Amino acid sequence: MREAPLGVSNFSGTTGEVTASARRRPVELLDLAIAGIARLCDAALALTMILLIVVLGAGVVSRYVEGSALPWTDEVASYLFVMLTFLGAASGIWRENHPRIEIVLNRLGERGARCVNAIGLGALLSLLLVLVKLGYQSTDQASSISMVSMPLSQGWAYAVVPLSAAIMVIFAIRNFLLKAPGPLEFFLVVTTPATLWSLGYIEVGGMDVYAYVLVALLVSLLIGVPVGFALSITAVLVLNSTDIPLDIVPQRLFDGTSSVILIAIPLFMLTGTLMSSGGMTNRLAAFMTSIVGRIRGGLGIADVGASVIFADISGSAVADSAAIGSIMIPQMVRRGYSVEFASALQAAAGSLGLMFPPSSTMIVYAWVAGISISGLFLHSFLPGLLVALSFCIVIYYYAVKWGYPREATGGLRAVITTGYDAFLALLIPVIILVTILGGITTPSEAGVIAVVYTLVVGVVAYRTLKPRELYSLIVEASLNASRVTLIIASATLLSWVIATFQGPQKISALILDISHNPYVVLILLNIFMTVLHIMLEGISTILVLVPVILPVLHQLSIDPIVFGIILAQNSALGLLFPPLGFNLYVISSISGVAVERVATAVIPFIVILAADIVTLIFVPQIATVLPWLVGR
Repeated sequence: MREAPLGVSNFSGTTGEVTASARRRPVELLDLAIAGIARLCDAALALTMILLIVVLGAGVVSRYVEGSALPWTDEVASYLFVMLTFLGAASGIWRENHPRIEIVLNRLGERGARCVNAIGLGALLSLLLVLVKLGYQSTDQASSISMVSMPLSQGWAYAVVPLSAAIMVIFAIRNFLLKAPGPLEFFLVVTTPATLWSLGYIEVGGMDVYAYVLVALLVSLLIGVPVGFALSITAVLVLNSTDIPLDIVPQRLFDGTSSVILIAIPLFMLTGTLMSSGGMTNRLAAFMTSIVGRIRGGLGIADVGASVIFADISGSAVADSAAIGSIMIPQMVRRGYSVEFASALQAAAGSLGLMFPPSSTMIVYAWVAGISISGLFLHSFLPGLLVALSFCIVIYYYAVKWGYPREATGGLRAVITTGYDAFLALLIPVIILVTILGGITTPSEAGVIAVVYTLVVGVVAYRTLKPRELYSLIVEASLNASRVTLIIASATLLSWVIATFQGPQKISALILDISHNPYVVLILLNIFMTVLHIMLEGISTILVLVPVILPVLHQLSIDPIVFGIILAQNSALGLLFPPLGFNLYVISSISGVAVERVATAVIPFIVILAADIVTLIFVPQIATVLPWLVGR
């Protein structure tokens, strides 16, 4: 429309406002429609988690009450787990809360950061479009194959991959447009997929594949592509430069999350979420404070104790940090602790979530290494307690140095009172550990029992969980779990690519060329893993690295169970290591302290944790003595 002359309006009064509103209405209606899709996605995500609990619960009842196992529960549960992963990934794109590395973006100016973000979006869209196309083909092929235990097509399960990818494309583009991008950003988004696709004309082979993997993964991470997608983008880029067809990508992503063992992860995370929201973590913290509060720095030591107990429930370091930190950091600051030290203390205490059962890191390691989960859990207790004790020593040292107070605990009466108050909450880790370590249930079944028990305690006994809150809590836990399981799926794909090019054999030979001394090899591996854990989440490292180094462990007679505990502690080190340690950012968001200040304060905890790892390398009996004592 031609512009009106100066001083002359094309419209007047209300008519102009109505017409302007009419022009906006299609855009607003489109955005409302997309928001409606997001709400449906959340609802489907919550329903999937509920069905997962119901299906596994039916299996538990049938197995232990009626004495016979239902033949279909494991298969249906594994397919529901896949749906949880990809629907959660879509909701994560909508919320823009997938974990990613932002150290480069934060150091660029606004214009530079927007351009790099546009390149990252183009890379993400290139992967999602591949999943839409090839996922549809995989769904079509699977539709003619029946499930093993039921006369239903597998197509309905495979369909979640292309459907979720299509939804993610819509959400990603919508979020991009809301930021009012300029022409250059549009150009970068459009040209990035074409540029990446053109890299397929570069043929790679031999050891060049591993250099390609490292470069592609590092660049993807540094331009801000979420970790779960960066791993898949790297795998697709490598495959596109080889003779291996890309059709394998959706299949491998599907297989990476269709394991019954891994289903325990979202269930334990949901248990932790219900406990935190139901006020049970407050009871645990009060109980631990009543026991150790009389020691100088006792409030900080109580934080470590509460984190150990919560670690035995959620299996997640991030959940542990957020749940306990939101309670304990304000209390410590009020009692005179510096906010930097309180934040660093909680970041370190939260990392204990990786070192105690039912740690999601240990569950994934046991799955990859093919070892007993209950055996790994039992071996992990004393090494985990050693780290917790080491943290307490650091806290006590600085409490004496800086004059942090003792707490007025109320003596034995307070211990009894708070213990009685927290008794039902304290039974949750007992139930989890006894059922798993006693061989009574599988980890997934223990997760179902823990969820149901926590619900009953929170809703009926404590009455701190309101039924109207359950939907949002289930969505929150499902989203947190899906961020982890998406990384598992993508890392499984990348690990398969590395194994296809005989990576384990070649890298094992390279390591053994350096030394055949197991202590030297373990120290070198820990240095290498620390570097990886600074850039990658621990589960990603496990899935990519463990298949590569397992042959070395077997050849040097290194106990894979002890190595799994060392790896879990090294993963915790990565959570604390600046500048990318994820726990530093979680705690910074809770306490409001700059990440740089938390990173400086956490150094003593990093040093003591590194010393604990070295101690375990040279004295592996710390891990093996407890199983020996109980005859396992």
